[in-house]
Amino acid sequence: MALVEKGISKATSDIYLRDTTGMSDHKSQARRLSPVGLPGKTTQDRSPVQLSLHHDLSEIKELWLKLQTEGDCYVFQSYEWLSTWLACIGEQLKYEPAIVIGRSGAGEVLFMLPLAIVRSSMVHRLAWLGTPLADYNAPLLSKSFRKHVAAGEFKALWREILRILPSFDVSDLSKQPELVSGQRNPMLELSHSVNASGAHSVSLVPDFDELYADKKSKSGRARERKRERKLAEAGPIDFLVHEEVDDIKACINRLIDMKTKSFAAMGVANIFEQNGNGDFYRALATQDDTRHITQVTELRVNDECQATNWGIVFKGRYYYVMASYVQNELSRFAPGTLQLNKIIKWAAENNIDVFDFTIGDERYKLSWADSSIDLYDHLSANSLLGLIFVAPHLVQRKMKRFIKQTPALWEMYRKARAKVASVRAKLP
Repeated sequence: MALVEKGISKATSDIYLRDTTGMSDHKSQARRLSPVGLPGKTTQDRSPVQLSLHHDLSEIKELWLKLQTEGDCYVFQSYEWLSTWLACIGEQLKYEPAIVIGRSGAGEVLFMLPLAIVRSSMVHRLAWLGTPLADYNAPLLSKSFRKHVAAGEFKALWREILRILPSFDVSDLSKQPELVSGQRNPMLELSHSVNASGAHSVSLVPDFDELYADKKSKSGRARERKRERKLAEAGPIDFLVHEEVDDIKACINRLIDMKTKSFAAMGVANIFEQNGNGDFYRALATQDDTRHITQVTELRVNDECQATNWGIVFKGRYYYVMASYVQNELSRFAPGTLQLNKIIKWAAENNIDVFDFTIGDERYKLSWADSSIDLYDHLSANSLLGLIFVAPHLVQRKMKRFIKQTPALWEMYRKARAKVASVRAKLP
């Protein structure tokens, strides 16, 4: 194990870490450990992996974009998603970026961990940057990651990562998938428990009709065709993929209004009451440097909006992030289902490999899915105060998963929650 000294360079005021193991005096002179010209705080052990810590996303933008393009990651760890989230939401929630980059001895970037320290008056948490709106949290991995970090070695590397991170009380790393685009997620070498929710996806083929026939029963297809005919009786049906910024903003505003009403009816917290959440979805879909990954669609009947969708297209994967429909006399004919079918058809015909329904175990997702994604949480204490925090939260999460994964209990809970919401809505 290396002996590592920490100090502050008098010449530059940079924080540094240096390895003093087996070094002669002249070799152990203070070094600014800023590999490949990037500012940061770095440790170099006998392992070929060198670690650096960064707080400013813009300073490592080009490196980040290169890794996400050439390596493996989900859209929720893309520079576009996280930089926009931080600007719209993260700074308000006191998320302080703590981006860890691992390089080979030759300077090749092997992985990036987009982490953050979340400050509060009581407990400081280590979390994934963007956690509140991200469905999956994971590192960005280069294709050669496993050539340098073999299975079983990341746990030891994590101990070195903890040494360069700012102080915190609790590691709260949630919604971590087992795989990152085919590579096993190294974060699962840490202690973990299964998240209350899973995620689901379906592999696409160019012929949508073939996929549709494979996933839906004959009676199910007949039922959906009948509903579509009923919708058509009310007027022409149009499926729109919006391109103009004004149209995108207007459609997102309609979607937020629909979701707000839906949340109220279900008795769940309205994410749009959080300052910045609506701004985030609007910004990502309209900014010049991020809109290329988003898709905003709308289903209209007789030129009236009946359903809307906010999705992502990233690295051959369509992310079905947020969708809703209008509650009116036509909603019984399932315009939301028709819109989903048309989105999947669009994705199949545009050479998308996977349609990802993202987090949640709703029945309509299961009817399409051919693959399920288990998600895992890592929760551990890093201080005495952290121990006090962790114990009750572990129990709470186990209970939540038990309820959500027990159909009878979950249905009972959902009905009770909606009933309470209905009663509250009637109160003066």
